[in-house]
Amino acid sequence: MAYQNQFLLRQSLSDNGSPQTHGSYCSSPDIISHSLVNDPVKTFTTNYNIDPNQRIDQDSMTNPVYTRIKSMQSVQGKVNGYIRLYRANVSLFLNTNQWSKNPLRTPKGSTHVTVSTGKKDEISVGNDIFTLDGTKPNYCLIGIVNDSTVETLPDNFKTHNDFVMWIHKNPAVSARNFSLMKSGNRNDFEGMYVITNPESISRLGAVNVHAENLPDGTLFGLENKDLMLNKSTKFFAKDDRTHKVSDASDWPANYDGYIRVFAKLPTGAVWPSKARFTVTYYTNAILSEEMHIFGHMPEDIICNPAVLSTFQAPGKLVLIGECSTLFE
Repeated sequence: MAYQNQFLLRQSLSDNGSPQTHGSYCSSPDIISHSLVNDPVKTFTTNYNIDPNQRIDQDSMTNPVYTRIKSMQSVQGKVNGYIRLYRANVSLFLNTNQWSKNPLRTPKGSTHVTVSTGKKDEISVGNDIFTLDGTKPNYCLIGIVNDSTVETLPDNFKTHNDFVMWIHKNPAVSARNFSLMKSGNRNDFEGMYVITNPESISRLGAVNVHAENLPDGTLFGLENKDLMLNKSTKFFAKDDRTHKVSDASDWPANYDGYIRVFAKLPTGAVWPSKARFTVTYYTNAILSEEMHIFGHMPEDIICNPAVLSTFQAPGKLVLIGECSTLFE
């Protein structure tokens, strides 16, 4: 039993199934939170070029979640796949045992939905919906398409390289990592985001927090005192340099902890609709590591010159996770 890699469950709208585009971006447009529609096949095949996700109703225990795939098969003939979604209460998926026991179910109680195609590039929508409990505090999903009704799961990843290569090499694996909060009359925000190093040696890693649509003068930042991470700035809409904070440090062997992301609005301000924080995690990949080919130059990721000096060529920063919080 294995993954159904003749099917593409995209990581992003630009994902074409190649290892170069199928990275761990955790924003799959094919794992879709959406109100019930009369004709799911027509709806979600005709809008394949967009991300149709809608906000999750945090007062509902039965938010519908649709799924879809695109066929990558090389010959014609009916091919079946079986999609499973797993809910994680963390923003990284390195530890399989943190999400493998939390499958989403259909209203009929099944832990999988079926997709079928007969030719290349055909789009198929799952034959049922999953339901997501919006009363629980986290909305991090990982999707896997199997080639049979038997579940196929990886063991806990022992290295960042193993996890990155698993994501890139399996088009049938994807993630949707999204938290949603209601806007309102509150002055402060604080969120805890998981940070993990499963390896037996320390690892140089970086964290970015990118802010959008905040009121001018909002203070925001990130911190983890144990890891000596502590950066903040004040947001101003017309100054792009104030929209992101970055920090980096050595993550100890087998570390499992949190990044605290915080914000404080100016006196009298309220959270505007569409305000967002996006937290991204990177690990430093040396040239001999396979995942190095998917890395970015540190200067393209890090906005702080002092932090940037931590990294040396030919090392690159490889994305290992992403989580967003949106105020609606």
